[in-house]
Amino acid sequence: MRLRHVLAPALVSLLALLASAACSDDEPPSPTPTPTATATEAPPSPFASPTEALATPTVEAPVPLLGGELVTFESDGPLPVEVTGELVTPPGEGPFPAVLFISGSGSQRRDGLQPPFSLGYDEIARTLVEAGFAVLVFDDRGAGGTPIGTDDPTTLGYKAILGDARGAYHFLLERLEVDPARVVLMGHSEGGVTALVVAGERTPAGLVLMSSTGRPLVEVSVDQVLGLMPDNATEEQRRIAAMQQRAVLQAMIDDRIDDYPATEQERAVMRAQAAYLRELAPYDPAALLADLDVPALVFQGDKDFQVLPDKDGAALAATIEDRPGSEYHLLENADHLLWQEPLDSAVERYLQRRPFHPDFLPTATRWLTDLLAP
Repeated sequence: MRLRHVLAPALVSLLALLASAACSDDEPPSPTPTPTATATEAPPSPFASPTEALATPTVEAPVPLLGGELVTFESDGPLPVEVTGELVTPPGEGPFPAVLFISGSGSQRRDGLQPPFSLGYDEIARTLVEAGFAVLVFDDRGAGGTPIGTDDPTTLGYKAILGDARGAYHFLLERLEVDPARVVLMGHSEGGVTALVVAGERTPAGLVLMSSTGRPLVEVSVDQVLGLMPDNATEEQRRIAAMQQRAVLQAMIDDRIDDYPATEQERAVMRAQAAYLRELAPYDPAALLADLDVPALVFQGDKDFQVLPDKDGAALAATIEDRPGSEYHLLENADHLLWQEPLDSAVERYLQRRPFHPDFLPTATRWLTDLLAP
């Protein structure tokens, strides 16, 4: 059975495995018997684990992609590497207000390219620069000009990815073109969690969270595996799938992979992602946001099937409800990428590049302009 990575918080390429196991005649990775139904495999997600990049690294000679200055900086965490980024500044004299953009999980180039997907980060950066902000974007490990930093996927955990974002933030704050008192962290999906963690270490002027998870990783993951199941799945099938997902995640977190009833291929995938999961799982994004006394702008698409509006979006919205200068926007007919989505969202729909929701970028630039005015 082919294993898939499906969600933003890089979890477990076993998500689709468990969804289909709970709905098939195949032996599931637990002793629990399961009913039958039909499951559909989706294309690989742009939100795969960073460890997936080890199989097909795409590191290339770095060149400017957005018309800015090609820069490098050292990551500030385990497995340090020299990270490639691009600093784009508006015309005129600085110092400028600035935005650090942090991508979601997976190995994505600074412009949002992760073949066969193009996520539109270039459009976000250009729009913000045109509005008068300096923007720093950087290549994830295994994409663009940033090396992975290890030949052993079991050693690449979330703390290394967090260290890349931390290094980017420190680099941006020290640039002469940038006003360090007017820097905002902007994160998409898992990048929103990373922005929250980094902000807790050194407070920014504000936060922009795009389709960020609002609950701990295990809870989000259980809902994701349920979302992969076919519409005709029974309640019993769904209960079993949720139970299996919790079991596989807990085995990875507790380092009990050898005891988990799975094939060696499946255990290899679990080992490759265990450090990443173990290091990311303890974070509760809504709690992190509650601990920060900064204005926040939160976007969520109502057709997001990966990060749920009624659970994750609602948790973040409740946290900032009475916070001065903060806003929550639930965008109608928008997906996890905040693209316009007239149909039901699915991974294969990400292959079709569509416009961002018409309210997303205008709202972001208006909010940033108000917040970072001199």
